Parts: sequence; structure tokens; C-alpha cells
Amino acid sequence: MLKNIFITCFTLILPLTCYCGTEEVFEFDGVTDYTFVKQDWADYNLEQNQDRITDNTWITRGDYAGIYNYFSEEHYQKLGPSPVNTRWAFEGLNGNPYGAVYASNWENLVFDTWENAHQSGAAYIVGLAAVMHIVDLDYYIDVKFTSWSYGTPPNGETGGGFSYIRASISDDEWICTEQPSMDANGDCIVDMEDFVVLSSPYDKKKIDMTEIYNFVSQWLMCNREPQSACLE
Repeated sequence: MLKNIFITCFTLILPLTCYCGTEEVFEFDGVTDYTFVKQDWADYNLEQNQDRITDNTWITRGDYAGIYNYFSEEHYQKLGPSPVNTRWAFEGLNGNPYGAVYASNWENLVFDTWENAHQSGAAYIVGLAAVMHIVDLDYYIDVKFTSWSYGTPPNGETGGGFSYIRASISDDEWICTEQPSMDANGDCIVDMEDFVVLSSPYDKKKIDMTEIYNFVSQWLMCNREPQSACLE
């Protein structure tokens, strides 16, 4: 499940570090991670083309230029704070090393506006580890851009498409619309609880290799976008 680390100020008898604050860290877990896609020329005024991460942080992109917060901005502001209420860190850019950019390491990362964080090279951030900081709630979220349509009118009209995978902050983001075939207990998640249920018809005998293969395959595929990946 989602690794949601809520940090408060506390005192422990053991010699551990004391963290003070209200930060929440959301890390990739390979199961509940959320995929957002805006296709080229998709209407950015429509909710389905906005990643509404929180009540006031709705990430989208126009037909060109960078991403912005539709909730509080009318368009991307290259020299401004777009997306408003966010700060970003990308591995290998703006002083952040490779291999160390992940949400739980937020204290050691350099955050800046999206434009400054990628150093005006949005087309090159695809595949890089990144962390998005939601400022007002102090959320740190693992992100990885998976596509970026590059170009600016009139010579490079590409429609403003982009996509990324991010750590989920809500169960509502990944609930399946139909049950996967190996979801034995009906909770729309393929996990070890289903493995136990699947064992019961065999009176605690070993499950054959076909059952194990099917179970592991759906565990790896399910509970992520596109939802069709986890349907029967």
C-alpha cells in the first residue's frame, strides 16, 4: 500500500532523529501509483485533463509551453511560480544529484519553481526521478514524467501533451471499476490476502504453478492506469 509517512515532533527513548513538522511523504510503491495523461490538443479546461491532486492544486498544460495550476492560474507563467503552490526537484538538475531524488529524501534536495528546477529543458525531464512539493499542505510526492510534446507555435505545434506517474495520495485515484480475476476477496486489490483466499479451496494443499503465475502477474499489473490492465 501507499507509503504515507506522517511526521510529527516526537521524543523516543531510542537514539533516533526527532523530526518536527507536518510533512507528508508519498513514495512510489509500484501498485497504487497514479498515471496522469493529457493528450495533444486535449481541452485543458476539462477536469479529465487536469491532475487534481489536492483541492487547490490542479496540474494541466495548454497547447504549448509549461504546466500550470488551473485552479489559480489562467496560463503558464514562465517567469512566475507556475504551477502555483508547487516546487520541484529533478535528479541531475539544479544541484540535485542522480540517485538521490525521492520524496523521503526531501530535506536534502533543492526545490524551485518548475521552470527553474528543470533549467528550461522540459523536453529532457522525461524519465528523470522527480519530487513535487505541494507547498500549502507540505506534501512531498514522487513523480516521473513519461512523455512531453515539445514545440512552440508556429513552427513546432505539438498540442501540449504530457504525462507522468506519481505516487498516489488517495485511494480514490486508483480504485478499479471492475474486479480483476485474481481479486479473491473482492476489494479490487490483488495482494497477499487474495493469495490466502485462493489457497482455501485446496484445503491448504500447495497451489499449482499456474495459480501462482496468474496471481503474481495480476499483482504486478493491477491497480494502476490504464485500468484495463487489471480487468479480466
